[in-house]
Amino acid sequence: MKQIRYADIPDVTKGQGSLIGRFALTVAIGEYHAGAREIGGNNMGPYVKTYLNGLAIDGSSWCAAFTSWCFNQAYQKLGITPPNRYNVSARGLLNVLRGLGYMLEPLEFPQSGDIVFWWRVNPTSWMGHVGIVVGSSEKKIWTVEGNRTSKVECFEYAREGDAEMDKLLGYCRIPDSLLDKKVDDIPTA
Repeated sequence: MKQIRYADIPDVTKGQGSLIGRFALTVAIGEYHAGAREIGGNNMGPYVKTYLNGLAIDGSSWCAAFTSWCFNQAYQKLGITPPNRYNVSARGLLNVLRGLGYMLEPLEFPQSGDIVFWWRVNPTSWMGHVGIVVGSSEKKIWTVEGNRTSKVECFEYAREGDAEMDKLLGYCRIPDSLLDKKVDDIPTA
């Protein structure tokens, strides 16, 4: 895994992925460009407070809250009733999305706007980490994530030989079947 500038991510999967996911990705990239970060201490500050949405105390991990916030912004803009509760726990979010049938098959290729999950500490721990896929190729995956560092950042992972990818739990895709109308003006990140 390495930190990477958004501008350095190749345009490998632009236009692929669910419209809802791509819209959430656009929101996440907007936060990246806005410099969203912790301010005043670890897991603290106005950005983090916004993402936690009153569901966790100051100082709480915020990766799942960031992802939930980005998708909630997409749902609101598209007039969609969220299929899942706003979630500030990576494992909690994974379990809800898995229960809704949004988990991708193990060998399915992640696309822009998919949600990626990793385990922390050990595979059965309650702790995890989550981000949004920017794009992927046969050898790499690029993401935007909150709380891997003290700010919203983009990362590049090698599919093989990367210790973080050894902790991969899987990918979820929010289906466009939630849209009750055709949407033509979804921006691409």
